[in-house]
Amino acid sequence: MGLEFNLRSIICQKLLPSIRQELDRVPALELMIVNPIIKKFIRTGEQEKIAQAIRSGQKEGMIDFTSHLVQLVKESYIDKAVALGAAPNPDLLEMNLQGIVLDEGRGIIQ
Repeated sequence: MGLEFNLRSIICQKLLPSIRQELDRVPALELMIVNPIIKKFIRTGEQEKIAQAIRSGQKEGMIDFTSHLVQLVKESYIDKAVALGAAPNPDLLEMNLQGIVLDEGRGIIQ
């Protein structure tokens, strides 16, 4: 319960090898800002729903690893194989790289 009231945000970072010569490593980020929905999931122990809340919270500045990995691959910062190796869900990343985005509430969005 203390976590719900005291936590403001969490930033996670993985340093990945870059394909650009001027950069050795590139950070892949996940940023969760604790909003009322996240607080509810923490309070009720529904951790599996937090990832979806992060994906839904992009307007608030949140970003999940998968979305950031897609961005890094498309902007030619990292290789696709590196991204797949670092992805929490490689199948989801592969789909996102092909332009297929899953929204758990609405199905497939292209």
